[in-house]
Amino acid sequence: MHAVHDNAEPSRGLVAATILVLGLTLAVYAPSLAGDWTGWDDTAYVTNNPAMHGLEGLKHIWLSSSGEQYYPLTFTLYWAIHAIAGEATWAYHAASVLLHALSAALVLRLARALGIGGVWGASIAILFALHPTQVMSVAWIAELKNTLSGFFCLLAMLAWTRSRDPRTGGRGWYWLGAGLFLCALLSKTALLGVPAAWILLDRFWFRSSWRSSITRSIVPLLCGAALAGVTILFEERFVGRQAVPVSIDAASRLQIAGIAPWVYFAKFAWPVDLSPAYPLWNVGAARGVMWLPGVGLVLAGLLVAWFAKRLDGRVVWGLGHFMGVLGPTLGIIPYGNLALTYVSDHFLYMASLGLSVALVVLIRPRMPVSLRKPAIALGVLVMLAMAGASLVHSRVFRDGEAMWTRGVAIAPDSYVAHMALGESLRGSGKLSGAITHLRHAVDLRPDLPDAYIFLAAAQRQIGSPAGARESYELALKADPDSLDALVGLGGLLHEQRNGPRALEAFERAQQALGPHPEPQAEENVRMGLGEVYLAFGRAQDAMEQFQLATRVRKDNARAFLGLATSLRSLGQEARAIAVLGEGLVASPDDVALHNMLAVILLTARDELLVNPRKAITHAARAVELTRRASPHVLRTLAQAHAGTAEWSHAAAIAQEAAEAAAAQGDHALAQSLRDERDWYLSQK
Repeated sequence: MHAVHDNAEPSRGLVAATILVLGLTLAVYAPSLAGDWTGWDDTAYVTNNPAMHGLEGLKHIWLSSSGEQYYPLTFTLYWAIHAIAGEATWAYHAASVLLHALSAALVLRLARALGIGGVWGASIAILFALHPTQVMSVAWIAELKNTLSGFFCLLAMLAWTRSRDPRTGGRGWYWLGAGLFLCALLSKTALLGVPAAWILLDRFWFRSSWRSSITRSIVPLLCGAALAGVTILFEERFVGRQAVPVSIDAASRLQIAGIAPWVYFAKFAWPVDLSPAYPLWNVGAARGVMWLPGVGLVLAGLLVAWFAKRLDGRVVWGLGHFMGVLGPTLGIIPYGNLALTYVSDHFLYMASLGLSVALVVLIRPRMPVSLRKPAIALGVLVMLAMAGASLVHSRVFRDGEAMWTRGVAIAPDSYVAHMALGESLRGSGKLSGAITHLRHAVDLRPDLPDAYIFLAAAQRQIGSPAGARESYELALKADPDSLDALVGLGGLLHEQRNGPRALEAFERAQQALGPHPEPQAEENVRMGLGEVYLAFGRAQDAMEQFQLATRVRKDNARAFLGLATSLRSLGQEARAIAVLGEGLVASPDDVALHNMLAVILLTARDELLVNPRKAITHAARAVELTRRASPHVLRTLAQAHAGTAEWSHAAAIAQEAAEAAAAQGDHALAQSLRDERDWYLSQK
C-alpha cells in the first residue's frame, strides 16, 4: 500500500496554501453576488416554488413525488436561504461561492491525502477553483445543486482515503464516507458513478485486491443505484412535459455518449467559447462518421486498462473519476437537459477533478529541475488567465438576457436558446426583441408548443389579442394537452368575456393535469377555473377550485381572496372572514385581503359579524401598504370611519380618495367619492 501522506507539505505550508486557494476563489467569484435570477430553472426552484414556504414546504421537499427532481438536500438549502433572505439573490450566490471555495480547500486536502503536496497540490486545487468551465456551476443559482453535491462528495472522498490510511483508517471513516456520499446523492444524483472510481483508487493506488475493492464499494454503489432509480422515475415525468421532448433514438444517444467525453476533454484543455448551450450534433445510425469518436473512446479505455498496472494508480483513478462522473450525463439514459444541449459545462464540475489529478501526476515526475522555476512562472500566468476568463464568463449568468444572448451567439440554430432569450426579453419589457427571437424559435421548431405560448404572452402585452389567440391555438395544435397553452387561452378568452370558450379551455386543462401535476401548473389551472366559475355565478364550484389552489400554495393571496369571495356569495360570511384571516397569516401585507376583510366587517348581513373598529384597522393597513395612492382602498377606510360615526374624518378621507381618482383620470369615480364626502358631512 502507498503511504497516504507521502511528499505532503508541513501543516504550516498547508494552511498557507489553503488561505491562498480560499482567497483566490472568493476574489474571483465575489462579483457574481450581484447576479439576478435568470428565469431558467432558478425561478422554478425558488421564486415560483410553493415548497419554499413553511414547514409544509419542507415536508413536500422530502416526501412528495410531484417535483421535477428529487434533490431534497439541495432544495432544503434553498428553503433555508429563502426563510432567511427571501428572494434576495445575493444570498443564494453567496452560498454557492462559499461552497465552491470550501470545496477547493477540500481538493487541496485530497491532493495531500493522495501524496500530492506543495505547489502541485495547490495547482490541482486552483485548477478546480478557477477553471472557466466551473463558472456555470458557481455563478448560476440553479446549479447550487452542483456546488452542494460536490462539497459532500469531496468530504466523502477524504473520509474514504482516511479509511485506507493505516494510521487513521477504520470502520468509522468508512461509514462516514458512505454517509457523506449519500448526502451528495441527495443533493444531485449525477455523482452516482463516483464509487466505481473508488474501486479503481483502492485497486491501483492502495493496492487492494479486486474483491476487497469491490466489496468495500458495495454500500455506496447500492446508494447510487437506489437514488438513480428515484431520479429516473422523476425524470421520466419531466422529460414528457418539458420545452423540447427527448425523443432521441438509442443509436443517436450512443453516438452522443461517444462524442461528449472528447468535447469535455477539449473544453478542459482549451476553455474558449463557453456557453449555457451548444449546437446539437447531426447524429443518427446512418451517420457512420459519428460512430468514430465512440470507437476511439473504447480503444482509449482498453489502452488504459492494458497499461493500468504500469501507470500511477492516481492516474487510473483520475481517468475513472472523469468518466464515472460524466457517465450518467452522456445521454445513454434520456434526461431533461439532453433536449437543450448534448453537452454542458456544469457536468464538468466534479468530473474535471479527475483530469486535474491525472494531469499533475503525469507531469510532476517528468519535470526536470532546470524547468521548475519557468514552470512555476508559467503556472502563475495560467492561473491569472483562468481567473480573468472566469471573471469575464461569470457575467454571462448575471441574468436571463445575458445568459441566453450568449447561448444564441454560440448556438444560433438552437430552438431553446432563442425561446429562452425571447422570454427573458419579454420579462424585462423588451417586447420587440422578444417577439423577434420567439418567432425565430417557432420557425426552427413549429411542431413544439412552448415558443408559441411565450409568443402569445408577448402579443398580449403589446395589445394584440387576435395574434395571441392564434399563437395559443397553434401551440395546442402542436400539443393538445399543453397546460400552459390551455391556461393562457382560457385567461385570454375570459378577458374577452367569452365565458363558454374560456370555461371549455380551463376544463380541458383540468382533465390534462394528470395524477402528478406540477404545483405551479395545478395552481394556474385551479385559479383560472375558479375565476371563470365565479363569473358564471357558480360559487360552489369556484369555492372548490380556490380551496385546492390554497392547498397547492399556502401564500397564494389571490386564492384566499377568491375563496372568500365564493363563500360570501354563498352567504357564508363567517367562513369568509376566517379564510381572509388565514390568508393574512401567510400573506400579511396583501392589500386586497386587508381591504376585502374590512368590507365584509362593515357590510356583513349578520350584525354579530359587523365590526367597524376592526374594519378600520385592516383598511388603514391597506391604505398604508398602497401609500395612500389607491382611491378604492381609501374609500373603504372612509366607509369604516363612517361606520363609527367619525363623520369629519370619513369626509376628509373621501376627499383624499376623490383627488387620487381624479389624478388617475377616473373622473366618474372621483365624482362618486365627492358625493360620498358630502353624505358624510351631512352625517349620512
